[in-house]
Amino acid sequence: MEVEYRDLRLLGDEEKPILNKLVREYYVKISRKLHNPKLILKFKKYKVEGKKAKYSIHCRVDSPSLLAVAEAYDWDFATAVHKVMRKVINEINHKYKLEGNKYTKARAGLRRKSGRLQGL
Repeated sequence: MEVEYRDLRLLGDEEKPILNKLVREYYVKISRKLHNPKLILKFKKYKVEGKKAKYSIHCRVDSPSLLAVAEAYDWDFATAVHKVMRKVINEINHKYKLEGNKYTKARAGLRRKSGRLQGL
């Protein structure tokens, strides 16, 4: 699992186990879609007043075939992690969207001719 954290020192001891658990779960989902992905997560903490703080998370997925970037923010840390991971997975799906295309990877050896698919 290749994950790089930047500015991890901003997070407290109660947020680090939540982060590790969620990133591990989402890394499995991302690695199913991409070969050898590298996750880079950057954290920012805004408006630290009392017990509440606003978290901003920037996520970048580097892969030999794709670069996906997403960012999210929330007052709850776990929600912010979920949001950014869902956004980056959505971007990966969007870049590899196959439905509705005339030629898809699944039909690589087939060609459309007069409304029907025929082999080459």
